[in-house]
Amino acid sequence: MIDIQTIKSIAYEHGFDLCGVAPAEPLPEPNARFTAWLNAGMHGEMAYLRRHADLRMDTRTFWPAAQSILMLGASYWHAEQEHEQERMGEIARYARGRDYHKVLRRQCKRLVKDVEALLDEDTESRICVDSAPFQERAYAARAGLGWIGKNTCLIHPKMGSYLFLAAILWNLELPADEPMADHCGSCHKCLEACPTQALIKPHTLDARKCISYHTIELRGEIPDEYHAAIGRRIFGCDVCQQVCPYNRFAVETRFEEFHAHADLAGKSLDDFAAMTEAEFNAFFAGSPIRRAGHEGFQRNVRIVQGNSANFHD
Repeated sequence: MIDIQTIKSIAYEHGFDLCGVAPAEPLPEPNARFTAWLNAGMHGEMAYLRRHADLRMDTRTFWPAAQSILMLGASYWHAEQEHEQERMGEIARYARGRDYHKVLRRQCKRLVKDVEALLDEDTESRICVDSAPFQERAYAARAGLGWIGKNTCLIHPKMGSYLFLAAILWNLELPADEPMADHCGSCHKCLEACPTQALIKPHTLDARKCISYHTIELRGEIPDEYHAAIGRRIFGCDVCQQVCPYNRFAVETRFEEFHAHADLAGKSLDDFAAMTEAEFNAFFAGSPIRRAGHEGFQRNVRIVQGNSANFHD
């Protein structure tokens, strides 16, 4: 049987900054919170969350062979010239580089291959990178990668919350790590700073009020009441992470792919507004921004252009 520290060392070699193990079993408290959140309708138009809710309650529902879950975290933070965002409109930090789904899935496959080469037995695994009915943050917290903060992000005390998560469900019985205590304390900076008060209470995000939801997930028009709060944001929102004290410890990503698209800095709002669908698809090929679609992205750009008279450099 391979030693878990060996697996963690291999994970680090493949670019992951955090690695821990959770048992492949239901998590009663996160499941109860998720059910209550759905029942309150806070998922908005993200019907897929309700459609596959039963699968999210127990990893063994969609893969019965699972015995352990290897949870992985990779920093996507990188230093850059933030003033460039003013000209082109603000894009959430996670979306400025390559699509993390493909990058992390590739690294997970390499990790699995290296681990299996050291084993005396045949194993099976399933890789989840925000692409399966699986509660990544809840299992990451269970695996000791951090705690779920009041802003609903996973927070690590020495790395903050600019983290991509990935999971490898394995039919290996690996020793589980201990969960980490919550260290948010009395801090409410994220709740106070949210431009639309989408964080209605600690650990509860009403997606129907969230700028990220409106600019990425929502199809159709964004209600007028949110236009002013969107400000410069043409894709996503980082405010609840920007104000988190733990993000002063954010570490530079080890993935070149997560650095900002080289051509972004040369674009303006007018450039984005003039893009045809073909040009949008070509420019943002391999980017998370494709998720909004050409129509949704153009909608966002128009709102930010309308807000531009209120911008002050």
